[in-house]
Amino acid sequence: MNRLPLHRLDLLLAAAVLGLVIAAPSPAPAMESTPPSAGPATGQSQQGSTGVKRKKIKSSGKQKQQRSDRELNEGFWAAYNLIYKDHDYEAGIVKLHSLGHDDMAEIANLIGYWSRNLGR
Repeated sequence: MNRLPLHRLDLLLAAAVLGLVIAAPSPAPAMESTPPSAGPATGQSQQGSTGVKRKKIKSSGKQKQQRSDRELNEGFWAAYNLIYKDHDYEAGIVKLHSLGHDDMAEIANLIGYWSRNLGR
């Protein structure tokens, strides 16, 4: 007779553990340590294989924007590598400031974090 309540407790405990395992979120990295590849996305490469040819309209504004975005991305990763791989925090912070986008979250986060660690 004493075994019956313990059996129910075992089942309740097993169900609780199973519920926690199922509900637990999977961990995700906060930021990649290497820059993403500059190759075309898979959706873009498949569009060209449909056989429909479309005119390409060249716009200097769009090209300038893409170049600016590429320069910002390359500059960010250069500063990131200075900080995390070369451990040159001063140069990394100077590089981040030189990008001129201190209001972007990723840049402001790195500047603030490493400035506080340097005692600024």
